[in-house]
Amino acid sequence: MTPTFCINLARRPDRWARIEDHAAAAGLAVRRVEAVDAADPAAPVHPIAPGGPLGPVPRPALACTASHAAAWARVVESGAPWALILEDDAELAPDTGAVVEALAEADPALPLVKLEAGGTLPLGMLCGPALMECGDGRVLRRAHQLATDAAAYMISAAGARAALAGLAACDVPVDHYLFYPRRRRGSLGLPFGLVDPAPARQPRTDASDIAPSRRKGTPRTKLTRGWYEAAQAPGMLRALAGGARVRKVGFR
Repeated sequence: MTPTFCINLARRPDRWARIEDHAAAAGLAVRRVEAVDAADPAAPVHPIAPGGPLGPVPRPALACTASHAAAWARVVESGAPWALILEDDAELAPDTGAVVEALAEADPALPLVKLEAGGTLPLGMLCGPALMECGDGRVLRRAHQLATDAAAYMISAAGARAALAGLAACDVPVDHYLFYPRRRRGSLGLPFGLVDPAPARQPRTDASDIAPSRRKGTPRTKLTRGWYEAAQAPGMLRALAGGARVRKVGFR
């Protein structure tokens, strides 16, 4: 069985109990990864870079990235070719385990696969034609634009090693690090796919440990962010010429 690692704060045993039961109902056996707690002044939130095109990265977001890095290390240590990584507030469809096994068995030529319909996906995502079926009407597609949020994704062993190797240059939150489709020094820049429709989502019914720390951008930050987002355009135009289309990817 493909290993599933779930990031959880020590002070949130309630979330761990919920995700254990919820994952079991979806055909998954979760292994706990101790989250880095931004509320602890001694928490090791570095060595990732503290700022980049989105402005200074708040301490909770740095801790979130460090927590995902701990999960990537567990993937490498497991020796498995693929693993699923969850945040402890993810909501999973009943067939999530079957989708994970179908993808792991097929071993697609994409080191990252996003399983979560969150952030930008329901609004519309530029993605390619179906690469394979994942069961119950779900298909794998190549994504060609930034996909925010990182509550549920599969990562290959090679992808996990690359994510760890590039961490010192990371200068954006973890979702931008993983799912920005253009190669740049502060992002991973690996090709990634998504499952359509998605078998996971982050309902955000609980207060986030990250959202309260988000800061309003300065004019300079907004300009830098605009350039960062516009830099995706050449690749997106090439993808459109190759048959990619904008699709709204929801949870089912």
